[in-house]
Amino acid sequence: MNSPSPDASKLEWRTWATAERKNLIKDSSEVVSSQIQAHLHKFLLEHGVQHVLSYRAFGSETDLEPLVDLLPEIDFYVPRANLVPGPHLTVHHWNVPTVRSKLGMLEPAPDALEVENGLLECVLMPGLAFDHSGFRLGYGMGFYDRLLEKLPSSVLRVGVCSSAMQVERLPREPHDRAVGWLADEQGVHRTGSA
Repeated sequence: MNSPSPDASKLEWRTWATAERKNLIKDSSEVVSSQIQAHLHKFLLEHGVQHVLSYRAFGSETDLEPLVDLLPEIDFYVPRANLVPGPHLTVHHWNVPTVRSKLGMLEPAPDALEVENGLLECVLMPGLAFDHSGFRLGYGMGFYDRLLEKLPSSVLRVGVCSSAMQVERLPREPHDRAVGWLADEQGVHRTGSA
């Protein structure tokens, strides 16, 4: 299926990306996840980071959980999506107790101890799609955009998605924040915003 035009709505793009990603993962999700994990393993070691925000894969997202065991020298963290007082992410240690959200995502329990955002040196984030400039198509609540806005520019921002889900240009809004790197099955490479 051809991707929508760059001036199509984000809703049209999400519909396309969700269907496209489901088609892609039927045969290759484990292979692609394994390749991306290997590239990120090397990337994180080369950059000498000690504090990394990752995520627990939901649905057809690339699974990065094996990195936690492969890199015991790195402290990994996981986000929790909160709606009050407004949509925002809080950061928690990887091994805190988890619960299923209303959407089915595994996330830290509501009473899990928070970690200061300022500790982070790298953020690994999933997306339905990314464009070549590093802009992300998420699920529409702006959680990661709000987090990225608060982080220092020194924090490595890495989008994680198959190369098949990378497009020339996605629709953008003023609050959208780009990543500086994209990790896919071919490697970890700089985006146009880096």
